[in-house]
Amino acid sequence: MNFKTFFFALFFLSFFSCSDLTVEESFAKAEEEDNRKWYYIHVPDMNCRDGSCTGIGFRANTRSDKLLIYLEGGGACFNNPTCIANPSNFKKIQFAAWKNSIGQLGIFNESNDNNPFKDWNMVYIPYCTGDIHGGTNDKADIGIRKKQKMLGYANVTAVLEELVGYFGEERFEEVFLTGTSAGGYGTLMNAGQVADYFVQSKLTVLNDSGPVLLNQDAQPDCLDEHWETTFDLKVPDDYNDFITGDYGTNLKAIYEYLARKYPDVDFGLAVYTKDLVIREFYGYGDDDCEKLSGFPGPLDGDVFKDALFHVRENVLFDFDNWGSYYINGSSHTLNVFNKSFNNLEVDGHSFKDWVNDLREGNARHVGNY
Repeated sequence: MNFKTFFFALFFLSFFSCSDLTVEESFAKAEEEDNRKWYYIHVPDMNCRDGSCTGIGFRANTRSDKLLIYLEGGGACFNNPTCIANPSNFKKIQFAAWKNSIGQLGIFNESNDNNPFKDWNMVYIPYCTGDIHGGTNDKADIGIRKKQKMLGYANVTAVLEELVGYFGEERFEEVFLTGTSAGGYGTLMNAGQVADYFVQSKLTVLNDSGPVLLNQDAQPDCLDEHWETTFDLKVPDDYNDFITGDYGTNLKAIYEYLARKYPDVDFGLAVYTKDLVIREFYGYGDDDCEKLSGFPGPLDGDVFKDALFHVRENVLFDFDNWGSYYINGSSHTLNVFNKSFNNLEVDGHSFKDWVNDLREGNARHVGNY
């Protein structure tokens, strides 16, 4: 084997192989070095939708008793057009690019004193299942040649098993679950199991730009049913025990279920009132979902905005442990931008202070337009 071939083989093994160390060895190495750097850790029971292995990012701070769990965004995969833009795998090479870019910004920025999470232990859960981190379908049929493994919920379970298995239930006094876009929806799908695993921790959940809407003209039940069936979204066994409203679908009932089942957990929804990216996906519900296989236009901005306020006024207002932060505009996501923590304000209320209030059990509703 010549030098060039040998070098390529090492590169391939380094970036494309599944595992170098066990999860336990990887956590131990990150804590021992304690250098605040990101480490890629292969988790054996995690799967991407193309069937390939994947893992998590981990950044340790042994002097902190706080843990942030972040669910990555990246669209959804429920037909040919949406699947084209949705990642089907995630390995070291993708993580290497992420950790040196987004992994240093916004909520991950350890040099920004305005970032409440700059000194925290951090877990980054990538997104390669196309199912808003909520799927349990290992043979999803989305109309392409190969059936897809949409096991986002199971992936989060695998991560939680490893975290509690290594650190125990009492290592972290405070846990903050958040995610952007598809990861925002993922916080709704996974808040319950995070709460169940970290029963000794103060848990806060922030959904960044993943709003479930109740209005039929914004999010018709046919769209929910397509997603629920395609992804086989996880529905807890006790779901109906905590639901008093008539929502039409399980997805629409998620706000009430979480609020009633976990009264000691504080939840927040932060979103732009005319978020164009999310409106693109809700466009597939137009005309009773007749455009599910095509390329529809985005949902009308005013319809989306009205639906957001309908959620607040008809569900979130009913619970002391739900807050919301609505920003006027069509931009998308807040967590990964430094400006969100530096100077974003709505009606005199900074995003940073709203997040900290949420963590302290003071959920507030900000933004009236």
